[in-house]
Amino acid sequence: IKVFSFNVVISVYLQLNPVLLGFMKDTIAVAYFTAATKLMMMVTKISSSLGTVLMPRASHLVSEGKKEEFEKLIQKSYDFTLALTIPLVIGLICMAPYIVRVFCGSQYEDAILTSQIIAPITLIVGLSNIMGMQVLYPIGKINVVVRCTIYGAITNVILNLLLIPFLSYNGTATAYLGAEIATTLSMYIIAKNEMPIKFFKKSNIYYFIGGILMIVSILAVSMFIKANNIYMLIFEAIVGFGIYFLFLIFIKDQFASAVIAKVKSLYK
Repeated sequence: IKVFSFNVVISVYLQLNPVLLGFMKDTIAVAYFTAATKLMMMVTKISSSLGTVLMPRASHLVSEGKKEEFEKLIQKSYDFTLALTIPLVIGLICMAPYIVRVFCGSQYEDAILTSQIIAPITLIVGLSNIMGMQVLYPIGKINVVVRCTIYGAITNVILNLLLIPFLSYNGTATAYLGAEIATTLSMYIIAKNEMPIKFFKKSNIYYFIGGILMIVSILAVSMFIKANNIYMLIFEAIVGFGIYFLFLIFIKDQFASAVIAKVKSLYK
């Protein structure tokens, strides 16, 4: 029942965004918001798939009483999520003009800022999935996840009502971001003693340094290369993600090492 309640709350408040926007504004505003969220939702599903894969493993370790292995698994999941979602967020923000034009059409250029506002949700949802589905769910604290999701839903409605009249679809995007922050932050505050995670490891700083290098490289591409939208998106993606990954290889990061090992195994 608790899992069902959790899924219902999530589906309701995600569907509520375009409904409130359409009611308070018009269908054009809904179209811009939908266009902005389309790719972000796809990227978020990729980043959160790690939680779906690891949850059964985490539950098994808890049931077997293997606390140390459970904690190592969760920490690795957290580190990998940061390593994966930080460049995805940066890519979505920096390349938003080309992403929107290529995937939605130039008529949706007004949705560029909207897509940049909601881009951080990829990282935030990744963190809430770790805390909720990989930690709290296996240890029997699904009620905490449901409560925090309800807090997020309430935040979402309040912010929509306050912001839509002034900011339209950008207000809905801000409300969506605020709701995810509220959900994740409340989960951390309520259950931080249950979290076997070192949230501020020194090694995690390298992901942000790599992110800065990625931003600089993408800006350099946009300054020195002029091409159509598709080619610019391809160039920026290759250079940006390439620089980020090469930096992780240079510092011998475990995420980069794991990716290289996986690729090598495919060709054996």
